[in-house]
Amino acid sequence: MFRLSVALACVGAVTLYLALVSRRSYAWLFTGLTFVMVLVDGMEHPGESLTALAWSRFIEVFIGTAACVFVSAISTATVRRALAATQSKAGKAAIVPRGGWWHADAIVHAVQGGLALALIPLAWQYLHIEGLSQSGVTIMAVMMVPLASLTSRANQTTRKLAHRFAGCAAGGLLASGILVASHQLPIVMVLGICTGVIVGRHVENGNLGIGYVGTQFALAFLVVLVPDSYANPDLAVGLTRLVGVLFGMLLLEPVRWLFRACARQSLRWPSSG
Repeated sequence: MFRLSVALACVGAVTLYLALVSRRSYAWLFTGLTFVMVLVDGMEHPGESLTALAWSRFIEVFIGTAACVFVSAISTATVRRALAATQSKAGKAAIVPRGGWWHADAIVHAVQGGLALALIPLAWQYLHIEGLSQSGVTIMAVMMVPLASLTSRANQTTRKLAHRFAGCAAGGLLASGILVASHQLPIVMVLGICTGVIVGRHVENGNLGIGYVGTQFALAFLVVLVPDSYANPDLAVGLTRLVGVLFGMLLLEPVRWLFRACARQSLRWPSSG
């Protein structure tokens, strides 16, 4: 377990740091996410082939990406073409320069994420909590904040934690209700999935200032409602994943509290001399 903790901490912290300071943020973020998911899945299922776990993750990512590209291509050729004039007037968003590879605040932030990831094997060993790969995803996703926010007074990570909790709770509860009411009928579940994604994306792209709530609503909704097999959907599996998401928040916040306490103590230390 110690080696697993060290591997999660090191790779998680490095990829998170590169995701914060690099222009290719999402490439590094998903590198870390994939590493965490495969390693934690292997920890939870030691009897299964790690190659099979990694291959299944690759297939899932490939199918999901291909579906997104296909739908996006159709949208670009139809709906987006009709809105092209409006989009051109709106202009392009300004690119914020990253300012080099060295950023002290980003290092501290990434180390916090790495230490939280290192707690996952301990939670598995002593608490026997399942769905911990979702905990790793939660930690990486929540710690992925705009680089400028690390030097501002606004605590973006705490805000994201609160929004993630609200979105996950709402999405998980609604998905659970739909799964129970559907009586395991695939067509009803598919319609429910489409409805949940539309609602989540609407909130995400709205002007209410709670876009991250919509993102997490859709993610938790999919985590609970999308089964491993439509022939035998199981609510317990979805709820286990949701518990893993919420547990990731519980792992992260004590680490962040400890760092904040140490920072406050270091600021008071010179005045006490």
